[in-house]
Amino acid sequence: MSSVDRLFKLADRFARKISLGQNVAGDFQNALQAAGLWDKSSEVAPMIAAAGIPDEAAIAINFVIDSQFNVTYNVTATTPPPPPPAAPDATPAEKAEIQKAIAAATALQKRATVAAAKLAGMLKAKYGAAMKAALVKAGMAITDTMAVKWLTF
Repeated sequence: MSSVDRLFKLADRFARKISLGQNVAGDFQNALQAAGLWDKSSEVAPMIAAAGIPDEAAIAINFVIDSQFNVTYNVTATTPPPPPPAAPDATPAEKAEIQKAIAAATALQKRATVAAAKLAGMLKAKYGAAMKAALVKAGMAITDTMAVKWLTF
């Protein structure tokens, strides 16, 4: 078998694995929808406030499922970027104002990151066991850890 044939064979195998991964993600969504655990935006929104995530933050929530169907949550809170540094010819007052804005943006991102970790724990406590039970009940099979996009705010 030539090396080109081997490459084609590997490419086919890789394409099949990718398509299986996409199908599995859809199967997870179907299993969780059947259990009433997929669209939880209205329940998660108050938890975002309770965790202390700033209103300015955009939030993406994914969950990760391992081969034993243990569910963990990855919460990413993205805040607006800080302003650019002051121009060299800026006045001292302008430089001070920009430094304050940069410090405020950095503090906001730090606060959002801590709150995102708190929200991940809250989600695991509230939905982790129920999602695991729904996936086991649906007869799902997974051989490797898989991340699934869940909610965005």
